[in-house]
Amino acid sequence: MLTRLREIVEKVASAPRLNEALDILVTDICLAMDTEVCSVYLADHERRCFYLMATRGLKKPRGRTVTLAFDEGIVGLVGRLAEPINLAGRAKTPQF
Repeated sequence: MLTRLREIVEKVASAPRLNEALDILVTDICLAMDTEVCSVYLADHERRCFYLMATRGLKKPRGRTVTLAFDEGIVGLVGRLAEPINLAGRAKTPQF
């Protein structure tokens, strides 16, 4: 797994633009972890919200900015804990 993660980091680092790097990141993480969804959010501490920057497995509306409040959903929970979480039964999780 560490070899695969190193390969992902190298691909991301060689991307010419941020949006391409983020797309590589979410796609390759999904493949490496055999998961359906991976998303990257940017925290805006002034506005107290997260911006969806890249995703694989979620529908992102074209031309719209997707935001979540700091206290909203699983993303907010991860932000508050400041650590990754593993939710096998996400639909049963109150924050979902």
